[in-house]
Amino acid sequence: MKVVVAVSTAIVGYVFFLLTTVAGSRQRNIPENDFIRKGRISAVLWMRASGFLFFGVLPFFAVIVIFHYRISSLGISLSGIENSLYWGLGLSVIIIPVSFMNAKNPKLQKKYPQMRTKTWTVGLLVISATSWIFYLLAYEFLLRGFLFFSSLEAAGLGVALIINVVVYTVFHIHKGKKEMAGAVIFGCGLCLVTFATKSIWAAWLIHVALALSSEWAFIHHHPLMEIRGFSPR
Repeated sequence: MKVVVAVSTAIVGYVFFLLTTVAGSRQRNIPENDFIRKGRISAVLWMRASGFLFFGVLPFFAVIVIFHYRISSLGISLSGIENSLYWGLGLSVIIIPVSFMNAKNPKLQKKYPQMRTKTWTVGLLVISATSWIFYLLAYEFLLRGFLFFSSLEAAGLGVALIINVVVYTVFHIHKGKKEMAGAVIFGCGLCLVTFATKSIWAAWLIHVALALSSEWAFIHHHPLMEIRGFSPR
C-alpha cells in the first residue's frame, strides 16, 4: 500500500508540474541567441517554485497529515548527519570537475544554463542558487525520501532501486532521451548513497553540487554570457 501511495504521489506531482510549467512554456523555432524568449528568468524561477510545491509542500502535507508517516522513516533526521556530509561532500569533489568539463561542450551550451540571460549579476546567481536548493530539497524528499524508503520497507533494496530509477527516469521524459539515460545512472547512485546513509541529506548535497557547479560552469564557458555587478537587474 505504501509503495502504491508513494508512486502515485510522485507521478501526480510530476503531471501537475508539467501542466504548470513545461507544457505551458514550450516555444519552438527560437534562435539560440534570443536569450529573453528562450529561457526567461521568471519562467525558470516559476518552474522551480512549481517543483517545490508539487514535489515538496503538497506531498509533505499528504505524508504527515493524511497518511501519518513519521518523518524519520523517510530519511529526514539529524541522526547520522556527519556520515551524510562525508558522503555528500566526498562525491561532490568528483562531480564538480566533471561539470566544468561538460560545460565546454558547445552542444550543451545551447541548452544550459536554463536561464538564458547574457548578464549574470551576483544577485541573480544567489537567487538562482537559492531556487535550486529548495527545488532539489523537495525533489529529494519525494524521490529518495518518500518513494525510496517506502519501497525499501515494503519490498527490499532491489525492488526499491528499480521503482525509484524508473520513476526518476520518467521525471526526465520532457528533457529528452540523453537526460533520461543519464537519470538511470545518477538515480541509481543517489539511491545507493541514500541507502548507505539512511537519509536524504547526502543525495540532496550531491544533487545541489551538480546543479550549481553545472550552472556556474556553463555561465563561465558560454561565449555570450558574463558575470558582473552585485545586484540583480
